[in-house]
Amino acid sequence: MPSPAPRRTLVPTAVLALSAAAGLASAQPAPYEIVVLPDTQFYSETASRFPNFLNQTNWVRDNVARRNIRFVSHVGDIVQNGAVLAEWQRADQAMDILDGVVPYGAVPGNHDYNITGLKSSGFNNYVANFGAARYAGRAWYGGSDADQRQHWQRVDVGGRTYLHIGLDWQPSSSQLTWAQNIINQNPGLPVIVSTHEYVQDSDGSGLGAGRSSSGEFIWTNFVRPNPNAVMTFNGHFHRGPNGADGETYIISANSANLPVHQLHSDYQAYPNGGDGWLRLNRFDERHWTVSVKTWTPSLNQYQQDYNSQFTIPLDFGARFDNQPASIRSFALQHGVAGYAGPQDTELTPAQPGA
Repeated sequence: MPSPAPRRTLVPTAVLALSAAAGLASAQPAPYEIVVLPDTQFYSETASRFPNFLNQTNWVRDNVARRNIRFVSHVGDIVQNGAVLAEWQRADQAMDILDGVVPYGAVPGNHDYNITGLKSSGFNNYVANFGAARYAGRAWYGGSDADQRQHWQRVDVGGRTYLHIGLDWQPSSSQLTWAQNIINQNPGLPVIVSTHEYVQDSDGSGLGAGRSSSGEFIWTNFVRPNPNAVMTFNGHFHRGPNGADGETYIISANSANLPVHQLHSDYQAYPNGGDGWLRLNRFDERHWTVSVKTWTPSLNQYQQDYNSQFTIPLDFGARFDNQPASIRSFALQHGVAGYAGPQDTELTPAQPGA
């Protein structure tokens, strides 16, 4: 019986084509997480509530490897009274737990100024505790603006790098110009933005959710014009029904008609100043999703309502790599370059990469 040469040529070509696609899949990083710490001001304010802050950062430290946590973003209102040193000492103690463990950033909120909401009152305690000196020598730290209220970091997730930019509370045009220069100096990197005030929840009547006036300013002048801006995090607002909502998620198309996922979380109106609730954002590039969960190590539980736990679709390849996965074919010759003939196998939907 003559050798089935056509089949012998076809089978290894098909096998190698699938292997090429599988190789692309295996090159994607394992799922990784970015943790958001919303408004810790009431934890820093009193010794009785401070354990919630310690529980948060201790839990992150203890789960960095198991959950592959790659970055922690504190979205401001680190303390309640910006002029009170004792509050900054507590906040410093809690955030110290992350030093040398995981990259992180902490933006200033309106309560982090010497007089709440008054920028001209000064921000010396913020700079002393969370200025550029705090991150000196960290390879992931990019730098700060001149007055050290805005910072940027590189977030390495294994094969991909995000640019994280932390903006001041209600940033000015000049502060957004600084942030734009950072993006210009790091072309091609996907961008995540953290700031204190941006998206707000609905009021007690269920109306008014969306970006605040400052959020609209940031959106129009910074986030929307940047095609690589993919996600924003913020806190500040806690005005939902009974003052205990503090969660919003909106999607808007940027100037390149690409979705920007904007996530707001703030639990300060919950019992005990927030009961230690934080946000877990799990990026799964193999399944094109970001899973958002709301968790508290203080109570050891998740919130499971629709505002607190949801999944975001995100096409990482098309969005960040600017190319779809491709399949390449090769013509092989028996006995050349180590090829010794085809092998039969079974492909199953349960193991598409096998």
